[in-house]
Amino acid sequence: MDTFKANEEKALQLAAQKCKQYGIVPSESTIMLHQEVYATACPHRSVEVHGGASATKAYFVKRITELMNGKTEDQEGEETMQCMFTVKGKGCVYWMHDGVVTALAHPDELKIIQQVYKDNFGHDMPCYSWGKNAPWHVRLMNPLYREPVKSI
Repeated sequence: MDTFKANEEKALQLAAQKCKQYGIVPSESTIMLHQEVYATACPHRSVEVHGGASATKAYFVKRITELMNGKTEDQEGEETMQCMFTVKGKGCVYWMHDGVVTALAHPDELKIIQQVYKDNFGHDMPCYSWGKNAPWHVRLMNPLYREPVKSI
């Protein structure tokens, strides 16, 4: 059973990697069991272990989503620190994520990033609008590019 579960987990990791690579949000309509698209009992062992085809599919969708968000099997899900912000007079939207700030070049980029965030975390990504007189964007960015502290 341990080998089976390890193999199933590897398959779900690959699915999460491909979903992330191609911008696919795991859901009941995007994650399909083999038996849903081909005349087979596959994945019969997963169906037995997880309590039926619908429970297996729900588990696969949940687990792939967790893996896309960096959750291992033994940790609670946690969100990454992300936000969108604008700076008065700069004319674009910035996306702070994964320890970097990226300027978005097209309104569709903003729309899809916000939708994927909401689909993954269940709520809107925080968005801020700052002015040059109170440069909170500078305060946000400074720690991102500062050398980490090695001792205290």
